[in-house]
Amino acid sequence: DIHVAVLFLLGVVGFCYYFGLNERDRARHLLGAMYGVGMLFLGIWLIKQGARPMKDLESVRAFIQFSAGSDALAFGIGLLLTLVIQSSSTMSAIAVTMAVAGLVTLDQTLMIVFGSNLGSGLSTFLLSGSLTATGRQLAFLQLATKAAGVLILLPLYIIAQYATAQGSQSLSVWIGTDIGDQVAVVFLVLQVVSALASGLFGRGFVTLARRLFPPGLSEVLAKPHFIYEQALEEPTTALDLVEKEQARILALLPRLLDDLRHGEVEGTPFPLKALHDACTNVAAECGRFIDRLMGRTQSPATLERLMSVRARNELLVHLMDGCHDFVGWLTAEFPEPTARSLRESLVEGLCTVLLILADAAQDADDDYSIVLALTSDRAAVMEGVRAGFISAEGGLGAESQTRLLPATSVFERVIWLANRYALALNRQVAQTSR
Repeated sequence: DIHVAVLFLLGVVGFCYYFGLNERDRARHLLGAMYGVGMLFLGIWLIKQGARPMKDLESVRAFIQFSAGSDALAFGIGLLLTLVIQSSSTMSAIAVTMAVAGLVTLDQTLMIVFGSNLGSGLSTFLLSGSLTATGRQLAFLQLATKAAGVLILLPLYIIAQYATAQGSQSLSVWIGTDIGDQVAVVFLVLQVVSALASGLFGRGFVTLARRLFPPGLSEVLAKPHFIYEQALEEPTTALDLVEKEQARILALLPRLLDDLRHGEVEGTPFPLKALHDACTNVAAECGRFIDRLMGRTQSPATLERLMSVRARNELLVHLMDGCHDFVGWLTAEFPEPTARSLRESLVEGLCTVLLILADAAQDADDDYSIVLALTSDRAAVMEGVRAGFISAEGGLGAESQTRLLPATSVFERVIWLANRYALALNRQVAQTSR
């Protein structure tokens, strides 16, 4: 009974968090692992405690007794009940209790153990239906590991049963005569064989899992492609990687307008919400990475660049939100041709600016003069938008005006944000060249 030890472990972790030890890089991962292990074992204990009364239920006893006439039925009973209980160890304990009471034989008890082992993997897989592709891949690997152990050991056990029936030594000679000991040994061997099978066939399992449950485009986009933990040790490299992530987000900003440009998008348009959430997640990861980098001692020059990168990351978030709001105002069709023409001008103008900004960010030596010219306060694009809206205002209905006016305001805000971003990049290029 390790319940008390688990509670002590969680208590120690709690004190470490209270005294701020988790803020240290080296201690953070160790404490996270300790907390995860503690919660894992606490969860298993809670499952066992919750399922323990089931062994006294008459319906469960009747259900297991029903399987007494067939080993195959005992296997199925073990599988089905484990899908409900979600714990193969608890199901095995229930089976031992029934065997000691004389309700089932040893052979049927062990078949229940085999069924419960497969059932625990199947339960995890069934519960993963609403997870992302990565989550479903992990659940499939769990199922494959459990199934491999059963497929390897169950035929061997059936052969051992047949040999015993022909006069050979029974299984009890090797693992003792006590039912509890026999079930415990078989349960342990089953887990070990499953683990060995996972080690031997793991790459094949992973390949099959990726083929069956490939990650969606939004899931791939939502993961950082450049930043990683070890890069924090080298500030210059870390900042270069953050800027690569930011340039990747910038390149995706024009695709936030796909819902407004169906006829001009190559390939399948990106769903607005999925792409916005993915870009927001990457920006948030960059923000956390930058904050951790700022917590370390840096030279004045590195610190100045770090502050610039952090400011641009915040601008990126506002740019994404602005594009999201812009699409929200213009998604529905407008009844008037004038409104549709103005809508098209707004969309194409914003898309052009974002594309030029993204192209400029890919080249570290670019002076951003084109972006700055397009996004300045007196830029022709802004003057044209304002003039177009004013001239068309009289021919627009109330609904069109209600949507176009805030869309124009959001457009102007995004253009201003793009100008701030280009200025920040241009300033950094000028400082680097000196």
